[in-house]
Amino acid sequence: MRSLSDILIKKREERGLTISQVSYETNISQKYIVALEEEDFDIFPAEAYLLGFLRNYSEFLGLEYENVVAEYKNCIVREEPTPLSELMGMKKAFVFKPWMIIVTVLIFSIIFGVPPVLRVVKSQIERRKEMLRLSHEEKSKIFQIDEDFSGKKIKESDTLTLMIGNDKLIYTVQNIGSDVSILESFKDNDKLILLKLGSEEEFKYSDESGKEYLVTIFLKDIGGFSDNSAIIKIRRDIKALELFQTEQEVSVESTTTNTIKVLMVRKRSPIQYTISIRFDGDILFRYQQKGQLLKESFYKRGSVLNLDVTRSIRIWTNNAGLTKFELNGDKMVLGRTGQVHVFDLRWIYVKDKDEYRLEYENAY
Repeated sequence: MRSLSDILIKKREERGLTISQVSYETNISQKYIVALEEEDFDIFPAEAYLLGFLRNYSEFLGLEYENVVAEYKNCIVREEPTPLSELMGMKKAFVFKPWMIIVTVLIFSIIFGVPPVLRVVKSQIERRKEMLRLSHEEKSKIFQIDEDFSGKKIKESDTLTLMIGNDKLIYTVQNIGSDVSILESFKDNDKLILLKLGSEEEFKYSDESGKEYLVTIFLKDIGGFSDNSAIIKIRRDIKALELFQTEQEVSVESTTTNTIKVLMVRKRSPIQYTISIRFDGDILFRYQQKGQLLKESFYKRGSVLNLDVTRSIRIWTNNAGLTKFELNGDKMVLGRTGQVHVFDLRWIYVKDKDEYRLEYENAY
């Protein structure tokens, strides 16, 4: 009989994926992927996290989620110990206790003696349930987001709705603790998102016409409030994804503020790329790689800066025309002399094409 471990490991190996690659694609920590494959369920803080990660992992591998969950439940059943009395065929002898008479008398008195009391109790219970339901609805808020949702306070059970074309993207706040867990629902698909304090997560969605939407969620503050809430920022940008082949010299200058260009396409996994910047004048230059501190310097004419980048980077230059930029040897024209230019380079995974794209994008 195949186990959950056999199913997950076999499917991952068939696709030629490592645990590290799966973690990068699904945003699931490597330790949780290993725990799922080894059926080490005790490591998860709650079953809701386990089922959320299991859904993301199984759908990423192309497995039917219902079948995977059924196998998980079989694992739980197999782990439950069989009572010793059942293994040995032992039956407990019935021992009559005096208090059983008293209990029996009380039960008959309640059933046949005071039915009106029961109706009153039932009515009070139903009334209490309705009050709790109304109280919960008053506490839960529904936010409709058009473009930006800046510095808003959220609580558990709050929902945030964005329109992606004609489809609704719904974020439901499930738990606020040391982290914030949010359930993403889009086009009949659910995914659990885990946000850490200070983290900025980006997600891409496509509408029915193929137009790209980039949603950025930033967890600004968490805890420290008497009402157990958190403060987040959400930005929704409409993007037009555009693929082109890089030539010896490529111009990325644009008068729009939301230009996206694909500079490189990879199939298996992102690769490290090299940026070389030569300054043809005295220039103030800043850059910040993801997860690192912002670096800023004033570079003299003729200076050269080489950077090895793995994930994403944001670059600022106060004179685009005098900033000569090369990526893996390909030259790029950033803009005009005297023009301030800010842009991002980042790897994006395109699920429907199963490929990674190194994108250039104007920041503002």
